[in-house]
Amino acid sequence: MTNSVFPPRHVYFPENEHETTVIFLHDRNGTGPDLADYFAKSTGTSGTLYEHFPRTRWVFPSARAKNFYWTEADRRQLIQNNKDNTTEWFELASLENVQLESPEQLTTLQESATYILRIIDDEIERIKQVGGSSQNIFIAGIGQGAALGLVVLLCVHHELGGFVGMDGWMPFAETLSGLLDQNQVDEAGGFFKSTFIAAAQQAYIQQQKQQQKQQQAWTTYNASSTHPSAHPSPPGKQPDDQRAETEVTASRVVVPEHVKYTGICFGRSQRRSQLDKPELLDQAVSILKQIGFFRISWKPEQENLGKEEAAPEQVEEMANFFKSLNLAV
Repeated sequence: MTNSVFPPRHVYFPENEHETTVIFLHDRNGTGPDLADYFAKSTGTSGTLYEHFPRTRWVFPSARAKNFYWTEADRRQLIQNNKDNTTEWFELASLENVQLESPEQLTTLQESATYILRIIDDEIERIKQVGGSSQNIFIAGIGQGAALGLVVLLCVHHELGGFVGMDGWMPFAETLSGLLDQNQVDEAGGFFKSTFIAAAQQAYIQQQKQQQKQQQAWTTYNASSTHPSAHPSPPGKQPDDQRAETEVTASRVVVPEHVKYTGICFGRSQRRSQLDKPELLDQAVSILKQIGFFRISWKPEQENLGKEEAAPEQVEEMANFFKSLNLAV
């Protein structure tokens, strides 16, 4: 019952004419509907976050649960087997040290980032229908959602309206820092995108090889005595396609200059959980600056933002973050 399907995204529609869109990524062990409900119930001095921005469409995707169930029998089986049903955007090798790197983390990062990039493309097409552009699309995230958002930011090829991150970190920060220490700035900026592209290419090649094996088996069958009219391909040759040994070519993948112009706002709450260590967000800001992002607003001590119990100042501060990025009011 391992989960490979992302749940439906939750959408809070604008009250007035649609002008901007925010794609908001929840923290680990949360869901999109839960985060949407949190903001609906969190009232600041000028109302909820939605009331601050009545022309904004809010999209809340949900991460996959490690395991899921369709029936009550499946649920009981999960409980009996003590299965972990935590929702997370990507696998963590350790909750005590989120910077531990692993191939599994990179694979699940690719899957979630690809999913969010598809949502971005969907929302760009939607906003174009009302005269907007990619600059009317904003990304936001809390905790692990903010970490995923940073990976998406390094992979996206559109100039977005902005990014807001609370209590996040930069995945594979040690790898990126190592490249930057060697003055390999473009390689650091393009690390995720080039890695994801290479993985997709390898998957495509494996698929092509499998198809060629099937074609070879079919050719052999047609060349058998029961099909005397068939003519087998010459030894060493494959019918139609001679690209069985296609190689993955190394391409120069960089962060486009227009993406580096994206405005970024960071804040940090006082939760101080194991996933939200202050120095991790400091490190993320440093990496982004070295890669070339320069429109970064960094407020390291925003008390109470992101807590379960929402105080008015929390909503106002989040609203100010978005207003500083020119989100339509």
